[in-house]
Amino acid sequence: MIQLRHTPFAIDFVENHPVFELQRWPSAEGVQLCVKFRVTYPDGSTVYTPEMIYDYHGNTVNVSVDVLKHYFKPADIPNFQDGFVPRVICNNEISYVLIYGDSDNSHRSAESGTFKLVNGFLSQYRWVNNYPDWICSQLVRFYENTGVDIYGQDNNETIYAYRGCEQYLYVRNYKSSSVELNATLAIQYKDGTTVFPSTSAFPEFNNPILPAKSIVRLRTDAEAFGNAIVYNIKDILQYTLSLSYDGRTITRTYILQESPFNSRYLLMKNKLNLYESFVIFNIKKELIVNGERTVQDYHESYNVSDTENIFTARTGLRTEEDIALLGVALGKKGNMLVDGQWADYIAMVPGTWTIIDQREDLLEVEFQYKVVKREAREAGYREINGTSDLSGEFVVGAHARIESDTVMDVRI
Repeated sequence: MIQLRHTPFAIDFVENHPVFELQRWPSAEGVQLCVKFRVTYPDGSTVYTPEMIYDYHGNTVNVSVDVLKHYFKPADIPNFQDGFVPRVICNNEISYVLIYGDSDNSHRSAESGTFKLVNGFLSQYRWVNNYPDWICSQLVRFYENTGVDIYGQDNNETIYAYRGCEQYLYVRNYKSSSVELNATLAIQYKDGTTVFPSTSAFPEFNNPILPAKSIVRLRTDAEAFGNAIVYNIKDILQYTLSLSYDGRTITRTYILQESPFNSRYLLMKNKLNLYESFVIFNIKKELIVNGERTVQDYHESYNVSDTENIFTARTGLRTEEDIALLGVALGKKGNMLVDGQWADYIAMVPGTWTIIDQREDLLEVEFQYKVVKREAREAGYREINGTSDLSGEFVVGAHARIESDTVMDVRI
Protein backbone atom coordinates (compact mmCIF):
# COMPACT_ATOMS: atom_id res chain seq x y z
CA MET A 1 0.00 0.00 0.00
CA ILE A 2 1.28 3.46 -0.94
CA GLN A 3 0.17 6.49 1.06
CA LEU A 4 0.50 10.21 0.34
CA ARG A 5 2.16 11.53 3.49
CA HIS A 6 2.62 15.08 2.26
CA THR A 7 1.27 17.08 -0.69
CA PRO A 8 1.78 20.59 -2.09
CA PHE A 9 -0.68 23.34 -1.20
CA ALA A 10 -3.99 23.36 -3.07
CA ILE A 11 -2.58 26.36 -4.99
CA ASP A 12 1.20 26.29 -5.10
CA PHE A 13 4.14 27.87 -6.96
CA VAL A 14 6.38 25.84 -9.23
CA GLU A 15 9.58 27.84 -8.60
CA ASN A 16 9.26 27.15 -4.85
CA HIS A 17 9.81 23.44 -5.64
CA PRO A 18 6.83 21.82 -3.90
CA VAL A 19 6.99 18.05 -3.43
CA PHE A 20 4.84 15.00 -2.75
CA GLU A 21 6.02 12.57 -0.09
CA LEU A 22 4.87 8.98 -0.61
CA GLN A 23 5.29 6.09 1.80
CA ARG A 24 5.01 2.36 1.10
CA TRP A 25 3.69 -0.22 3.57
CA PRO A 26 5.19 -2.74 3.81
CA SER A 27 8.57 -1.80 2.36
CA ALA A 28 9.86 -4.17 -0.33
CA GLU A 29 13.38 -4.81 -1.52
CA GLY A 30 13.99 -3.92 -5.16
CA VAL A 31 10.56 -2.31 -5.73
CA GLN A 32 10.54 1.15 -7.29
CA LEU A 33 7.88 3.83 -7.53
CA CYS A 34 6.45 4.78 -10.96
CA VAL A 35 4.86 8.24 -11.26
CA LYS A 36 3.58 10.60 -13.92
CA PHE A 37 1.52 13.79 -13.95
CA ARG A 38 -1.66 14.59 -15.84
CA VAL A 39 -1.72 18.29 -16.73
CA THR A 40 -4.97 20.09 -17.53
CA TYR A 41 -5.06 23.52 -19.15
CA PRO A 42 -7.82 26.12 -18.66
CA ASP A 43 -9.34 25.21 -22.03
CA GLY A 44 -9.82 21.62 -20.80
CA SER A 45 -7.08 20.01 -22.87
CA THR A 46 -4.77 17.53 -21.10
CA VAL A 47 -1.29 16.10 -21.53
CA TYR A 48 0.70 13.48 -19.62
CA THR A 49 4.31 13.72 -18.58
CA PRO A 50 6.58 10.74 -19.30
CA GLU A 51 6.62 8.06 -16.63
CA MET A 52 9.36 8.59 -14.04
CA ILE A 53 10.98 5.93 -11.82
CA TYR A 54 12.05 6.64 -8.22
CA ASP A 55 14.00 4.49 -5.76
CA TYR A 56 12.54 4.16 -2.28
CA HIS A 57 14.77 5.51 0.51
CA GLY A 58 13.79 3.27 3.35
CA ASN A 59 10.10 3.15 2.48
CA THR A 60 9.57 6.78 1.38
CA VAL A 61 9.98 8.77 -1.84
CA ASN A 62 9.89 12.52 -2.47
CA VAL A 63 8.47 13.46 -5.87
CA SER A 64 9.15 17.03 -7.00
CA VAL A 65 6.77 18.90 -9.31
CA ASP A 66 9.68 20.76 -10.94
CA VAL A 67 9.16 18.91 -14.22
CA LEU A 68 5.84 20.73 -14.62
CA LYS A 69 7.56 24.08 -15.20
CA HIS A 70 8.15 22.85 -18.76
CA TYR A 71 4.42 22.43 -19.33
CA PHE A 72 3.34 26.03 -18.88
CA LYS A 73 2.33 27.80 -22.05
CA PRO A 74 4.05 31.13 -22.85
CA ALA A 75 2.85 34.10 -20.81
CA ASP A 76 -0.20 36.06 -21.98
CA ILE A 77 1.07 39.08 -23.91
CA PRO A 78 -0.76 42.41 -23.47
CA ASN A 79 -2.50 43.54 -26.63
CA PHE A 80 -1.81 47.01 -27.93
CA GLN A 81 -5.53 47.63 -28.50
CA ASP A 82 -6.62 46.78 -24.96
CA GLY A 83 -8.29 49.58 -23.07
CA PHE A 84 -9.82 49.40 -19.61
CA VAL A 85 -11.24 45.98 -20.43
CA PRO A 86 -10.65 42.82 -18.37
CA ARG A 87 -8.31 40.45 -20.23
CA VAL A 88 -8.42 36.97 -18.71
CA ILE A 89 -4.97 35.48 -18.08
CA CYS A 90 -4.97 31.95 -19.49
CA ASN A 91 -1.39 30.73 -19.13
CA ASN A 92 -0.40 31.59 -15.57
CA GLU A 93 -1.74 28.41 -13.96
CA ILE A 94 -2.25 24.73 -14.71
CA SER A 95 -4.11 21.98 -12.87
CA TYR A 96 -2.45 18.64 -12.32
CA VAL A 97 -2.89 15.18 -10.80
CA LEU A 98 -0.15 12.81 -9.60
CA ILE A 99 -0.57 9.21 -10.80
CA TYR A 100 1.55 6.69 -8.89
CA GLY A 101 2.10 2.96 -8.40
CA ASP A 102 4.76 0.28 -7.81
CA SER A 103 7.06 -0.83 -10.59
CA ASP A 104 6.32 -4.51 -9.93
CA ASN A 105 2.62 -3.93 -10.72
CA SER A 106 1.65 -5.62 -7.47
CA HIS A 107 -0.61 -2.66 -6.77
CA ARG A 108 -2.77 -0.79 -9.25
CA SER A 109 -2.07 2.87 -9.97
CA ALA A 110 -3.66 5.47 -7.73
CA GLU A 111 -4.28 9.17 -8.24
CA SER A 112 -3.92 12.17 -6.00
CA GLY A 113 -6.48 14.90 -5.84
CA THR A 114 -6.35 17.87 -8.24
CA PHE A 115 -3.89 20.66 -7.46
CA LYS A 116 -3.21 24.03 -9.06
CA LEU A 117 0.25 25.27 -9.91
CA VAL A 118 1.26 28.90 -10.55
CA ASN A 119 4.11 29.72 -12.94
CA GLY A 120 6.19 31.75 -10.48
CA PHE A 121 7.37 31.95 -6.89
CA LEU A 122 6.80 33.54 -3.51
CA SER A 123 9.50 34.66 -1.11
CA GLN A 124 10.41 31.68 1.04
CA TYR A 125 9.16 33.02 4.37
CA ARG A 126 5.70 33.59 2.86
CA TRP A 127 5.57 30.39 0.82
CA VAL A 128 6.01 28.21 3.91
CA ASN A 129 2.46 29.16 4.91
CA ASN A 130 1.10 29.85 1.40
CA TYR A 131 0.55 33.57 2.07
CA PRO A 132 1.02 36.20 -0.67
CA ASP A 133 4.12 38.34 -0.27
CA TRP A 134 2.42 41.52 -1.46
CA ILE A 135 -0.10 43.75 0.33
CA CYS A 136 -3.65 42.48 -0.18
CA SER A 137 -6.97 43.83 1.01
CA GLN A 138 -7.15 40.73 3.22
CA LEU A 139 -4.30 38.46 4.28
CA VAL A 140 -5.46 34.88 3.79
CA ARG A 141 -3.88 31.78 2.28
CA PHE A 142 -4.40 31.26 -1.44
CA TYR A 143 -6.43 28.10 -1.05
CA GLU A 144 -8.60 29.75 1.62
CA ASN A 145 -9.42 32.92 -0.30
CA THR A 146 -13.04 33.05 -1.44
CA GLY A 147 -13.33 36.67 -2.55
CA VAL A 148 -11.72 39.15 -4.94
CA ASP A 149 -8.25 40.55 -4.41
CA ILE A 150 -5.17 42.20 -5.90
CA TYR A 151 -2.75 39.73 -7.47
CA GLY A 152 1.02 40.00 -7.70
CA GLN A 153 1.26 43.70 -6.78
CA ASP A 154 0.69 45.77 -3.67
CA ASN A 155 -2.73 47.20 -2.94
CA ASN A 156 -3.12 50.93 -2.19
CA GLU A 157 0.12 51.65 -4.03
CA THR A 158 1.19 55.03 -5.41
CA ILE A 159 3.53 54.96 -8.40
CA TYR A 160 5.14 57.49 -10.71
CA ALA A 161 4.01 56.89 -14.28
CA TYR A 162 5.28 58.44 -17.48
CA ARG A 163 2.75 59.72 -19.98
CA GLY A 164 2.48 57.28 -22.87
CA CYS A 165 3.79 54.31 -20.85
CA GLU A 166 1.32 51.45 -20.48
CA GLN A 167 0.37 50.36 -16.96
CA TYR A 168 -1.32 47.19 -15.76
CA LEU A 169 -3.20 45.95 -12.72
CA TYR A 170 -3.93 42.29 -11.97
CA VAL A 171 -7.01 41.21 -10.04
CA ARG A 172 -7.98 37.68 -9.06
CA ASN A 173 -11.53 36.40 -8.60
CA TYR A 174 -11.42 33.32 -6.35
CA LYS A 175 -15.21 32.97 -6.41
CA SER A 176 -17.03 30.31 -8.44
CA SER A 177 -19.28 32.98 -9.96
CA SER A 178 -18.57 36.12 -11.99
CA VAL A 179 -18.18 39.42 -10.17
CA GLU A 180 -18.75 43.02 -11.28
CA LEU A 181 -16.40 45.53 -9.66
CA ASN A 182 -17.51 49.09 -9.00
CA ALA A 183 -14.91 51.31 -10.70
CA THR A 184 -14.23 54.92 -9.69
CA LEU A 185 -11.73 57.44 -11.09
CA ALA A 186 -10.60 60.50 -9.14
CA ILE A 187 -8.65 62.86 -11.43
CA GLN A 188 -6.68 65.69 -9.84
CA TYR A 189 -5.61 68.56 -12.10
CA LYS A 190 -2.67 70.89 -11.74
CA ASP A 191 -4.98 73.76 -10.77
CA GLY A 192 -6.13 71.80 -7.70
CA THR A 193 -9.56 70.70 -8.97
CA THR A 194 -10.69 67.07 -8.77
CA VAL A 195 -13.10 65.39 -11.18
CA PHE A 196 -14.90 62.04 -10.93
CA PRO A 197 -15.84 60.82 -14.44
CA SER A 198 -19.00 58.74 -14.63
CA THR A 199 -18.80 55.21 -16.05
CA SER A 200 -22.19 55.76 -17.68
CA ALA A 201 -20.91 58.81 -19.58
CA PHE A 202 -17.78 57.20 -21.04
CA PRO A 203 -18.08 53.78 -22.71
CA GLU A 204 -14.29 53.28 -22.53
CA PHE A 205 -14.48 53.46 -18.72
CA ASN A 206 -16.87 50.92 -17.31
CA ASN A 207 -17.32 48.55 -14.39
CA PRO A 208 -15.11 45.52 -15.14
CA ILE A 209 -16.67 42.05 -14.91
CA LEU A 210 -14.41 39.26 -13.66
CA PRO A 211 -15.30 35.71 -14.78
CA ALA A 212 -15.41 33.00 -12.14
CA LYS A 213 -12.09 31.59 -10.89
CA SER A 214 -10.03 33.93 -13.07
CA ILE A 215 -7.08 36.29 -13.06
CA VAL A 216 -7.62 39.39 -15.20
CA ARG A 217 -5.31 42.08 -16.49
CA LEU A 218 -6.64 45.63 -16.54
CA ARG A 219 -4.80 48.30 -18.48
CA THR A 220 -4.73 51.35 -16.22
CA ASP A 221 -2.58 54.04 -17.86
CA ALA A 222 -4.34 57.30 -18.70
CA GLU A 223 -4.78 56.38 -22.38
CA ALA A 224 -6.72 53.23 -21.42
CA PHE A 225 -9.68 55.29 -20.16
CA GLY A 226 -10.32 57.02 -23.48
CA ASN A 227 -12.10 60.36 -23.40
CA ALA A 228 -12.78 59.99 -19.68
CA ILE A 229 -9.25 61.21 -19.10
CA VAL A 230 -6.98 61.62 -22.14
CA TYR A 231 -8.46 64.69 -23.83
CA ASN A 232 -6.79 66.90 -21.21
CA ILE A 233 -4.02 64.58 -20.06
CA LYS A 234 -1.36 67.31 -20.07
CA ASP A 235 -3.23 69.15 -17.31
CA ILE A 236 -3.52 66.10 -15.03
CA LEU A 237 -1.31 65.88 -11.95
CA GLN A 238 -2.45 62.46 -10.78
CA TYR A 239 -5.40 60.08 -10.80
CA THR A 240 -6.62 57.27 -8.55
CA LEU A 241 -8.44 54.15 -9.69
CA SER A 242 -10.61 52.37 -7.12
CA LEU A 243 -12.24 48.97 -7.61
CA SER A 244 -14.75 48.00 -4.92
CA TYR A 245 -16.57 44.78 -4.13
CA ASP A 246 -18.12 43.28 -1.01
CA GLY A 247 -16.84 45.97 1.34
CA ARG A 248 -13.20 45.84 0.17
CA THR A 249 -11.43 48.21 -2.18
CA ILE A 250 -8.45 47.87 -4.50
CA THR A 251 -6.76 51.18 -5.31
CA ARG A 252 -3.88 52.40 -7.39
CA THR A 253 -2.71 56.04 -7.65
CA TYR A 254 -0.67 57.25 -10.63
CA ILE A 255 1.37 60.47 -10.46
CA LEU A 256 2.04 61.52 -14.05
CA GLN A 257 5.41 62.71 -15.31
CA GLU A 258 6.75 63.65 -18.71
CA SER A 259 8.77 60.92 -20.42
CA PRO A 260 12.51 61.65 -20.14
CA PHE A 261 14.65 62.07 -23.23
CA ASN A 262 15.96 58.84 -24.74
CA SER A 263 13.67 56.72 -22.58
CA ARG A 264 12.14 53.43 -23.64
CA TYR A 265 9.89 51.12 -21.74
CA LEU A 266 9.79 47.39 -21.58
CA LEU A 267 7.20 44.86 -20.62
CA MET A 268 8.94 42.59 -18.16
CA LYS A 269 7.85 39.45 -16.36
CA ASN A 270 7.41 39.67 -12.62
CA LYS A 271 7.83 36.73 -10.26
CA LEU A 272 4.43 35.35 -11.31
CA ASN A 273 5.25 35.57 -15.04
CA LEU A 274 2.81 38.44 -15.51
CA TYR A 275 3.84 41.44 -17.58
CA GLU A 276 4.53 44.81 -15.97
CA SER A 277 6.03 47.98 -17.45
CA PHE A 278 9.43 49.43 -16.60
CA VAL A 279 11.11 52.53 -18.05
CA ILE A 280 14.80 52.35 -19.07
CA PHE A 281 17.19 54.74 -20.78
CA ASN A 282 19.30 53.70 -23.76
CA ILE A 283 22.73 55.32 -23.55
CA LYS A 284 24.80 53.40 -26.12
CA LYS A 285 24.52 51.08 -29.11
CA GLU A 286 27.38 48.87 -30.27
CA LEU A 287 27.81 46.72 -33.36
CA ILE A 288 29.46 43.42 -32.50
CA VAL A 289 31.12 41.63 -35.41
CA ASN A 290 32.20 38.01 -35.36
CA GLY A 291 34.43 36.74 -38.16
CA GLU A 292 37.92 35.90 -39.37
CA ARG A 293 40.68 38.33 -40.39
CA THR A 294 43.00 37.28 -43.22
CA VAL A 295 46.00 38.99 -44.88
CA GLN A 296 46.91 38.39 -48.53
CA ASP A 297 49.31 40.50 -50.61
CA TYR A 298 49.44 43.08 -47.82
CA HIS A 299 45.66 43.56 -47.98
CA GLU A 300 43.40 42.75 -45.07
CA SER A 301 40.02 41.13 -45.57
CA TYR A 302 37.37 39.92 -43.17
CA ASN A 303 35.10 36.95 -43.49
CA VAL A 304 32.17 38.22 -41.40
CA SER A 305 30.10 35.36 -40.02
CA ASP A 306 27.75 37.25 -37.73
CA THR A 307 26.82 40.76 -36.59
CA GLU A 308 24.51 41.93 -33.84
CA ASN A 309 23.59 45.13 -32.08
CA ILE A 310 24.22 45.34 -28.34
CA PHE A 311 22.42 48.08 -26.39
CA THR A 312 23.50 49.53 -23.06
CA ALA A 313 20.68 50.74 -20.82
CA ARG A 314 20.36 52.38 -17.42
CA THR A 315 17.48 52.37 -14.99
CA GLY A 316 17.93 55.79 -13.45
CA LEU A 317 17.75 56.01 -9.65
CA ARG A 318 15.05 53.59 -8.54
CA THR A 319 13.99 51.97 -5.29
CA GLU A 320 15.61 48.71 -4.26
CA GLU A 321 12.23 47.02 -4.75
CA ASP A 322 12.05 48.24 -8.37
CA ILE A 323 15.60 47.09 -9.07
CA ALA A 324 14.90 43.70 -7.53
CA LEU A 325 11.83 43.36 -9.74
CA LEU A 326 13.88 44.16 -12.83
CA GLY A 327 16.57 41.70 -11.75
CA VAL A 328 14.01 38.91 -11.55
CA ALA A 329 12.57 39.84 -14.94
CA LEU A 330 15.88 39.91 -16.80
CA GLY A 331 16.53 36.35 -15.68
CA LYS A 332 13.42 35.22 -17.56
CA LYS A 333 12.59 34.75 -21.22
CA GLY A 334 9.99 36.78 -23.05
CA ASN A 335 10.76 40.35 -21.92
CA MET A 336 10.15 42.93 -24.62
CA LEU A 337 10.70 46.56 -25.46
CA VAL A 338 7.50 48.00 -26.84
CA ASP A 339 6.63 50.85 -29.16
CA GLY A 340 2.87 50.94 -29.61
CA GLN A 341 1.86 47.99 -31.75
CA TRP A 342 5.43 46.67 -32.11
CA ALA A 343 7.46 44.57 -29.68
CA ASP A 344 11.18 43.78 -29.67
CA TYR A 345 11.89 40.63 -27.67
CA ILE A 346 15.15 41.13 -25.80
CA ALA A 347 17.74 38.99 -24.03
CA MET A 348 20.06 40.32 -21.35
CA VAL A 349 23.79 39.94 -22.04
CA PRO A 350 25.17 37.78 -19.18
CA GLY A 351 27.56 39.43 -16.76
CA THR A 352 26.61 43.02 -17.62
CA TRP A 353 24.35 43.79 -14.62
CA THR A 354 26.22 46.50 -12.69
CA ILE A 355 25.21 48.89 -9.90
CA ILE A 356 26.66 52.26 -10.94
CA ASP A 357 25.12 54.59 -8.35
CA GLN A 358 23.66 54.29 -4.86
CA ARG A 359 22.06 57.03 -2.79
CA GLU A 360 20.39 56.12 0.50
CA ASP A 361 17.67 53.64 -0.51
CA LEU A 362 17.92 54.36 -4.26
CA LEU A 363 19.98 52.42 -6.79
CA GLU A 364 20.90 52.86 -10.45
CA VAL A 365 21.78 49.82 -12.53
CA GLU A 366 23.36 49.48 -15.96
CA PHE A 367 23.00 46.40 -18.16
CA GLN A 368 23.28 45.33 -21.79
CA TYR A 369 20.71 43.62 -23.95
CA LYS A 370 20.23 42.52 -27.52
CA VAL A 371 17.11 42.27 -29.64
CA VAL A 372 16.10 38.67 -30.33
CA LYS A 373 13.02 39.10 -32.47
CA ARG A 374 10.63 41.82 -33.60
CA GLU A 375 6.93 41.28 -34.17
CA ALA A 376 3.58 43.02 -34.08
CA ARG A 377 1.50 43.00 -30.93
CA GLU A 378 -1.55 41.26 -32.31
CA ALA A 379 -5.14 41.85 -31.32
CA GLY A 380 -7.35 38.99 -30.27
CA TYR A 381 -6.81 35.79 -28.37
CA ARG A 382 -3.49 34.04 -28.91
CA GLU A 383 -3.51 30.27 -28.61
CA ILE A 384 -0.06 28.77 -28.19
CA ASN A 385 0.37 25.11 -29.09
CA GLY A 386 4.10 24.98 -29.64
CA THR A 387 7.62 25.39 -28.39
CA SER A 388 8.71 28.92 -27.51
CA ASP A 389 12.25 29.91 -26.67
CA LEU A 390 11.07 33.51 -26.21
CA SER A 391 8.61 33.43 -23.38
CA GLY A 392 8.77 30.09 -21.68
CA GLU A 393 9.86 26.49 -21.90
CA PHE A 394 6.64 25.01 -23.24
CA VAL A 395 7.55 21.77 -24.97
CA VAL A 396 4.33 20.25 -26.31
CA GLY A 397 3.54 20.75 -30.01
CA ALA A 398 5.29 22.84 -32.60
CA HIS A 399 3.40 25.92 -33.72
CA ALA A 400 1.40 28.93 -32.59
CA ARG A 401 -1.90 30.12 -34.03
CA ILE A 402 -3.25 33.64 -33.76
CA GLU A 403 -6.99 34.29 -34.02
CA SER A 404 -7.02 34.38 -37.81
CA ASP A 405 -5.81 32.02 -40.50
CA THR A 406 -2.19 32.96 -39.77
CA VAL A 407 0.12 30.30 -38.37
CA MET A 408 3.57 31.41 -37.29
CA ASP A 409 6.57 29.53 -35.97
CA VAL A 410 7.54 30.85 -32.52
CA ARG A 411 10.87 29.06 -32.27
CA ILE A 412 14.04 31.11 -32.80
